[in-house]
This record gives sequence, C-alpha cells and structure tokens, in this order.
Amino acid sequence: MSLKIKKGKNPVKNLLNKVLIVNEDQNVASSLSMVLDNMGFDSLTVKSEKEATLLLEKSLPKAMLLNYWRNLDFLKGVHSILRSEKTPPPLILIGTLPVEELQSVSRSMGGAAVLRAPFNLDDFENCIQNCLSPNKILH
Repeated sequence: MSLKIKKGKNPVKNLLNKVLIVNEDQNVASSLSMVLDNMGFDSLTVKSEKEATLLLEKSLPKAMLLNYWRNLDFLKGVHSILRSEKTPPPLILIGTLPVEELQSVSRSMGGAAVLRAPFNLDDFENCIQNCLSPNKILH
C-alpha cells in the first residue's frame, strides 16, 4: 500500500478526522492535499481504489474526494460501505467526464458534490467549505 502519511501515524486510527483523497495522479493528489492543509483540514491520499477500499472497511474519513473514471465496481464497493453508515461522510466526485454523468453517479451514491476538472481553486475551496460545514445536512 502506498499511503502518503506522516511518519509514526496510523492512517486507519486517524482517518475519521481526515479527508481521504483517492487519485492515481500524485501531482493532483498533492495539490489537493496542500489546499486542504491550507484550509485547516488534514488529508490522506491513496493512489488506488484497492487502497481506499481497505481503509474504508476499517474506518470512515471526514470526507472523501474521489477521482471518478467510470470504475463502477469500485463505486459499488464504496457505496455499499457508505450506505451501511447512519451518517456517511460527504463524497465529492471529481472527473473530466460530462458534468451530467458525474451528477448522475453522485446522486446514485448519495454524493455531496461534483467538481468537473479542470476546476479553479475558488470552486474547490467553496465545495469543501459547503460539504464540511458543521451546519450542512447531507443525504
């Protein structure tokens, strides 16, 4: 497993307070992680769906940023894990596919938001703030 974590930290134990970033592109994942850090959110990045699934089976994150590219098997697994929770974490789908497709997939999974890449920093920050606001009720 190639998790990006701080030395001496247990990723599963501390996942509840982190935003999980699932993105195979390390540059994108690092950029998103830096923005989240600047916003005051801790994050954990994984490159593959397999790594994400292993983590999600043990603990749920504060929120999840998922780079979506039509991997329905992975989405079914994530959906199964998330729907078993009374209060699932916000799921934000990111992708280059048409926004209508991203929205459809997001709705079917109870997602909180979609971001169509490329997106600007303001859109990303607004999305995160909206999804992680303590007064936000997600379904």
